[in-house]
Parts: sequence; structure tokens; C-alpha cells
Amino acid sequence: MKYLKSTKVLTLCVLVSMLIGFFIGLSYERKQNIGVAVNLDAQEKCAKQAAQEFNRLGYTIEEDWQLRNHYNKKLNKCFAEIYGTHLQELNQKFYTNRLIIDAFEGKTYADFLCPTSDGGCASTTVYICKVLDKKCVSEEEFEKLIKPLMEN
Repeated sequence: MKYLKSTKVLTLCVLVSMLIGFFIGLSYERKQNIGVAVNLDAQEKCAKQAAQEFNRLGYTIEEDWQLRNHYNKKLNKCFAEIYGTHLQELNQKFYTNRLIIDAFEGKTYADFLCPTSDGGCASTTVYICKVLDKKCVSEEEFEKLIKPLMEN
């Protein structure tokens, strides 16, 4: 009799544990789905705001400017990267320019400018290369410094 009673208690404990595990699993899955939905919503808002900021600043796709947006979940920031190659009419030279701004606050996080030849920087001459408070001397260094901003 004692054996049957302890078996019933053990069976009941196992069933309760399984039910608790099941509900914890459901709760975790639900939180993950909510997190994905919130992240997608943030990305959508970021894309919309980046496009508005691009236009507000006077950039146009027709003038060979391009826009990339990125929502950085870790920093909770929406970045707009505006980049392109343009002809400076004063000296008839082409320049590559990249600008990374917070699309909501308008704060500049990174700026890069160099003379251009065949789609890249023409020489080691870089006129502007700055990410936050750090100065840089090459496009390669610029890429390394902006990486944490453009990751999740």
C-alpha cells in the first residue's frame, strides 16, 4: 500500500513538472514572438524616419545619393547612412562622401570625405574622417569605427 501511495505521488509530481515546463515553454515562445514583432516595428519606423531625414536634409536619389538605414537594437538607435559620389563644380573633381546620423535626433555620428577615382578613394588623402569623437585616416579605419553602430 505504501508503495502504491508513493508511486501515485511520484506520478503526480512528474505530471505537475511536465505541465510547468510546458507553460514555461509557451511563455518563452510568446515573449520571443513579441520581441520579433517589436523589432520589426522598430525597423519599419526607422526606415520611414531615415527616408524623411534624407529628404529633409535635401538629398535626392536623382543626384546619386543613396540611403541605407539601420536600427541598432542594442543601442536603441536608428541610423541613416547617406552616401554617394558627387562632382564639386568649383574644381571639377569627384568626391566620395558618407554621413551617418541618428535619424530621429539628427545627431551626426560619422562623417567621411575623400577625393574619388574609379569608384574609390583616389589616394591616401582623406579630407574628413571622424566617427563620434575619434578621428581616422582611411576608409578602412572608418569602416572599423562605424561597425558597432551598424550592427545589432
